[in-house]
Amino acid sequence: MQEVFFSFLKLFFVLKGRTLDRAPKRILIMRIGGVGDVLMSTPLIRNVRRYFPGARIDYLVGDWAKIALKGNPDVDRVIAYDESMMFKKDIGRILRLRKELKRNQYNLCFILDKHWFFNLFAFSLGIPFRAGFDRDGEGFCNNVNVKYTGEKYELEYYLDLLKRMNIDTDWKEMVISDGDTRYTKKLMQRKTITLVPGGAKNPGHTFFAKRWPKEHYVDLGKELVKRSYTVLVVGALSDAHLCKEIVKDIGSKKVVDLSGISFEKQIAVFKKSTYVVTHDSGPMHIAAASGAHVVALFGPTDPERFAPRKALVITKKSDDKICYDRFGRFQKGCDHYMAQITVEDVLKVIL
Repeated sequence: MQEVFFSFLKLFFVLKGRTLDRAPKRILIMRIGGVGDVLMSTPLIRNVRRYFPGARIDYLVGDWAKIALKGNPDVDRVIAYDESMMFKKDIGRILRLRKELKRNQYNLCFILDKHWFFNLFAFSLGIPFRAGFDRDGEGFCNNVNVKYTGEKYELEYYLDLLKRMNIDTDWKEMVISDGDTRYTKKLMQRKTITLVPGGAKNPGHTFFAKRWPKEHYVDLGKELVKRSYTVLVVGALSDAHLCKEIVKDIGSKKVVDLSGISFEKQIAVFKKSTYVVTHDSGPMHIAAASGAHVVALFGPTDPERFAPRKALVITKKSDDKICYDRFGRFQKGCDHYMAQITVEDVLKVIL
């Protein structure tokens, strides 16, 4: 029924152009998601910058995920906004944001969210050429679409969008700042494992079923200490209580609580760690973008869609069970998969 409705709306946009008439002077990129979602879009930004070196590139992003673009040399301006206005459909604030953006007179827009609302919002800005995704007809008002089925790595979908527009996609790695390298000089030892037990939440989405159980992180920490590893526990301020509990329960001087450290310090710690152990979350993508060796634990979400390509993935979910669909909906009966990943499974990879 939804596809039929969007097919009807598409009739109103039948005369839209399919190719860019000229090189754009002002480009807008839009992505409201979490830190990992925005980091996975950074190869697209880099390739757009290379293809249109003289263009101004702005990135419209929610406050929660703007940190992912900190220090990004390919973005001229990060426009951050309170993403709750979109989730709550606060028309007054949305119209004020629209008014501000229209002043910039963008020539080209990349809409990286799949929902029809963001495609229509970009159209309302008067941007003449809009490239995005079609998920069951939701890209009806875009000039160019890539069909979104949710069957492969999200980063590759962004690159497919550039290919659809005949833009070179030579750069395929996530882009992140260099981090605070001074911070790790005295902190890091030869054998250091970093555990990241939190994350898996943002303003529009809380999905704690993606987390590896706290008790498993504690048991892993104890086993690593026995093997003479230094263990660092990293997390955001919102995860400080969880991190402190894990450090306390491991009960060793070789375990350090680093909850609440800055984004730059996190990057530096990840870079210098022997391994970073975490589950599907924003920090997983931060660690991967920094070049760290990531042990990525997956349960209800699909590693084919969300695991960084160089990560060492551990998962116990059966392939035929869909727990998290392409509309971002979590299905019942998938809460138990993360607990099935054992400490021994992780130790085998590390050792």
